[in-house]
Amino acid sequence: MKVDRRAFLTSASTLAAYQLLRSRVPYLDSVAYAAGSKNKTPKTYSISEIFTKASQIDTDKYTAYYAIDTERGERFYIVQKKNCRPDKVFLCTSDNGMNKGLLFPKTDDPTKPVAIVKGEGAGLTGDFEIYDNNGVYEVRFPLTSMIYVPEHSDIDSRVLLNMHNAVKMLPDTLVEKFVQRGIQVYTGRNVEDVYYHLYPSIKKHDQEHPNDPDKPWLEVKEDGSCIDHRNWSNTSAFYSKKMAVIPQIHYEYGTRKLIDRIDDPTWTRKTVGHELGHALADFNSDRYYQLGDAEKYPGTKVGKIEAFDETDAFKMAFEVDLSRMDPDIKEELSYFWCKRKTLGGNVEAFANIFAAFTGTTTKDDAKVMFRGFPNSSEHIRQKVLPLFDVNFSIDYVRKHIYSDYIKDTSRLISFNDKKRFARELSAILNEHNHPNIPIVAEPNPRHVECCGQ
Repeated sequence: MKVDRRAFLTSASTLAAYQLLRSRVPYLDSVAYAAGSKNKTPKTYSISEIFTKASQIDTDKYTAYYAIDTERGERFYIVQKKNCRPDKVFLCTSDNGMNKGLLFPKTDDPTKPVAIVKGEGAGLTGDFEIYDNNGVYEVRFPLTSMIYVPEHSDIDSRVLLNMHNAVKMLPDTLVEKFVQRGIQVYTGRNVEDVYYHLYPSIKKHDQEHPNDPDKPWLEVKEDGSCIDHRNWSNTSAFYSKKMAVIPQIHYEYGTRKLIDRIDDPTWTRKTVGHELGHALADFNSDRYYQLGDAEKYPGTKVGKIEAFDETDAFKMAFEVDLSRMDPDIKEELSYFWCKRKTLGGNVEAFANIFAAFTGTTTKDDAKVMFRGFPNSSEHIRQKVLPLFDVNFSIDYVRKHIYSDYIKDTSRLISFNDKKRFARELSAILNEHNHPNIPIVAEPNPRHVECCGQ
């Protein structure tokens, strides 16, 4: 029988790698270099193989080993820790620990990387950079600066990196403005580390207001009002005071079952996108804090700086959408139109439309939002996003998000002509006998916008 020696060598080297990965491996040291070799331009590598099974790596400590093969037949690994903080997610190692070969040429400038590894092989937006730190290789990854984990907590690296990917889906110009404004994605291990640490009073609230499992978490009444029966421990996320607050673990409504978002990147992207939609709405408002710079953002009022989801134009567009909404999707969208005790549904609709435009939510979710709120969506696309140098054309939305975006023009009205818009709105509301639903909340530093579903 003829044996393919190449296959044998591959299997043997893989088995050796398995044995190595199960052991405690030191950092990859670079102790020798070819004489006179210099690294002027770092070479770019791709990930060759990924190890994630318990038979391959210590899964109590690590999530994955990403194997990279050099052009000289040498292999090194980028190791993803399991539980981490944002500045300590990855480390670097090699097949034999102390690599006796010469992995990378020495660099004259230690501030520049000696190698680049494409992050797409690990499902990441961004590339790894390998640095030579006095003879020891270090790996760095450009995690978005918007994510903050408090010192007393940590987080599973999978959730952290899913949040990073979600932020990287947003337009760069918008992220830059969020960073300049000090807006953060505030995250940590659980409700106790995040919610109760930020606001100790809500821990007492939860103790005094347990769930009633006989009631649905969202109770929508015939008059269009609704009651959210969750307490804070069941709330998967909220936005308050320039923070999109999203713990890794929260409690299921009606039970004490823990819901962990480790393996749910879709949910994480949707939630980050939605909460940052609230951040956009509040970007220049005094609803929860006074920031100034109102003159930079047309449409705000002097003296009472409005949130973008509370302007007259947006609320009118929202009213028209609600009055014309298809019955087949109205119940599905109830979270985004029902009026709470202090805030109208326009607040939640704005946030989720933003998530739809940025692609952080699913295409199915985006489709139903755009179908249900065509005028609200057009207001955000035409009047709000361009203020942040974000310009999505109709063709772009149709090509990348929802192919039938505003093709049904019968539901659209012109809100560029304010007098015409007011006449049309009045006629529609009279025709449907529909009350003016949105309620403008008074500025309240303790109030928060909710929430992940």
